[in-house]
Amino acid sequence: MATRGFSDTVAAMGRAVSFVRLYSLIAFFSLTTLGAKCNDVDRSRCLADRECPTGQGCFALPPGSQRCLLYCDAYASILCQDGTVCGFVPADDAQVGACLPGGTIAVGNNCSTTAECVKGAVCVVPTGGGQGECRTACEIGGTVVCLANETCVALDPVNAPTRGYCHGPGV
Repeated sequence: MATRGFSDTVAAMGRAVSFVRLYSLIAFFSLTTLGAKCNDVDRSRCLADRECPTGQGCFALPPGSQRCLLYCDAYASILCQDGTVCGFVPADDAQVGACLPGGTIAVGNNCSTTAECVKGAVCVVPTGGGQGECRTACEIGGTVVCLANETCVALDPVNAPTRGYCHGPGV
């Protein structure tokens, strides 16, 4: 009977070790795929603001992924320190400023949102609607300037008069 008790104990310990290994594997998978912490270098995916470092929030960007993005004052400056565009993004029932990582649409091509344009570009939609176009971001009176044949034009002259885009002949 003492031998049987010993083997029962060993079997129970084996099940406990297997459970701990399984739990550790599940916890590792959860942390690496669902709730990975993010930073301003890799802009990892997130599910909620609490997963982002201080100064960042979790925002939904096309095509349906959520990422940690640095907050910025979208009324004060059009560019963030890393050269990304400080754009308006939806947050609950308001719009806040966040440094957009840049998409894949090059300057001069059609776009729907600034998040689609390459780093340092904004999507400019004509007054009255229509198809937008990615244009290089600039600051009126600032250090970010346009090419010699272009002018920095305000995106919103009333609310954010220094935020602009480069506008040239025939554009």
